[in-house]
Amino acid sequence: MNNLVVGLETDFQGSGQKQSTTAGLFTGTDRIRYFGTVRARLGYAWDRTLLYVTGGYAYTNVGVDLSGPGGAVSSNTTKSGGTVGAGLEYAFAGPWSAKLEYLYVDTGTQSVTLLGVTDNVRIKNHIARVGVNYHF
Repeated sequence: MNNLVVGLETDFQGSGQKQSTTAGLFTGTDRIRYFGTVRARLGYAWDRTLLYVTGGYAYTNVGVDLSGPGGAVSSNTTKSGGTVGAGLEYAFAGPWSAKLEYLYVDTGTQSVTLLGVTDNVRIKNHIARVGVNYHF
């Protein structure tokens, strides 16, 4: 549409992110196993360059382990939320392009309670990417 570009993009990533916290006799470990997005892209193209904004649906698989003197409890679930971001893409050879992209992903809070102690995990990520795309 002249210089206006509209598109749809989806992605999936594995993740080894984890964080442990100890409070007294209790230890909580939060893990992000994988996440992905399904997003619309809206941009402006000139020559071989595209500047765009993006946003849409995001999902994150998170595991929470909470252990203490009374035992241990684990939770593993996939949470849904949203994502927004922006990027710059440059077509360098035929159907090939390279891009720089930033995404903010927020999929809410996951909670696990053991013996009255609750571990609340806010699941959000700031993602910077460098990528190569092939356009069909």
